[in-house]
Amino acid sequence: MKEPKRIAVLYGGVSGEHEVSVRSAQSVMRALQEAGYDVLPVYIGKDGAWRLDGGRQLSPGAALPMLSGAEGAASGGRPLLPGGSDSAASASTSDSAADLVFPVLHGTLGEDGALQGLLEVAEMPYVGSGVLGSAVGMDKIAQKLLLRASGLPVVDFATT
Repeated sequence: MKEPKRIAVLYGGVSGEHEVSVRSAQSVMRALQEAGYDVLPVYIGKDGAWRLDGGRQLSPGAALPMLSGAEGAASGGRPLLPGGSDSAASASTSDSAADLVFPVLHGTLGEDGALQGLLEVAEMPYVGSGVLGSAVGMDKIAQKLLLRASGLPVVDFATT
C-alpha cells in the first residue's frame, strides 16, 4: 500500500458514547493534520446518517472545525448514502476519496467489528483491529470462552 495522503476520520456514531467520539476526533484530526496529512472529517449522526463534515477537507495547517455533534457537523454536510453517488463504492473515483480510514468511534457499531466489516467489504484500508479482534474484544463472554479454550486461566463468570 502506498503512503496515505488523505485520511478519512470517522466519528460520532449511534452509541451512547457519541459525544466522547466527537471530542476524541478533534484530537486525532489535529495530530494527523500536524503530521502533514489531509483530513477528511466524516460525521456519523446519532441517527446513523453519514455526512462529510460540512463538505470540508482539512489540509495541513488549516484551521480545525469546531466539532459540536449533530447540529454543527451535519448542517450543510453532504450525505453519504449506501448505493448513492457518494457511497463507499464510488468513492475511489471521487476527488474526495480517502487513502485510509481512521475510525474514532466508541461502543456498539464502532468497536464491535461491524464497521470493520463494512470497510473490508468496501475494500477501504483502515487502522485498528480487524473484524474478529474487534468483535471478540467487545463480546466479553466470547472473549472468555476463547481464552479458556486456548488454555488460559479465566475467572469464573455467569451469563444471563
